[in-house]
Amino acid sequence: MSHKSPSLFTVLDAVSHDLKSPLASILSILSLVRLKKNYMSAEELQTALDEYVERAEEKAFFLNENVDALFAAGALLENSFEVKKQPVDLQTVLETFQFSLKKFKWPEFEEQVKVAGDSEWLPKAFSAVFQHVDRLREENSLVYVSLQKSKTNALLEIKYSGQALEIESFELETFLPKINKVVRLSLWVAVQVIEKLGGSVKFTTVENNQNIFSITLPA
Repeated sequence: MSHKSPSLFTVLDAVSHDLKSPLASILSILSLVRLKKNYMSAEELQTALDEYVERAEEKAFFLNENVDALFAAGALLENSFEVKKQPVDLQTVLETFQFSLKKFKWPEFEEQVKVAGDSEWLPKAFSAVFQHVDRLREENSLVYVSLQKSKTNALLEIKYSGQALEIESFELETFLPKINKVVRLSLWVAVQVIEKLGGSVKFTTVENNQNIFSITLPA
């Protein structure tokens, strides 16, 4: 019997809640603003608006992440997804995350490290992995990112204390049933991008709640 990959409809069905939920939240926030704006003082309204805008922005980012991942998944399933391999400076890519991910401890670079990358999709792949780690880690705990380089490869190890990634593999049919509020389709897309660049992603639990994402890329 031939093996058949999940269809795009199956993928869409798996993430449909993640598409509808943020939209519903944004619409609810807008309704609250309309409802309350005539019953609040200017100061109260400004405070409420600041809170609502922050919540709406968070939901919009979540929605955008899922839409991007869905389009990429469709291209991957149709074998039309392409990466433009070119040398990418690893330090430059990682520096883009240092402002937003303040609980991450980043490696110090003694020399320039260039890896096989794609200027658009490698940062997106890193972002998906880092954001998943940020959701999985224990509150107030630090995430340690280390770098090991050989003549042929660069290995990033992302160590954190917290929830394990409870999936057996990154095969799509195995991954889809595990999608939830924490584990998202963008992680599967990230793994596919890194593999297309000649690299690999591995998740291991070291002990109890100590976990490691290992990302290997050709150097």
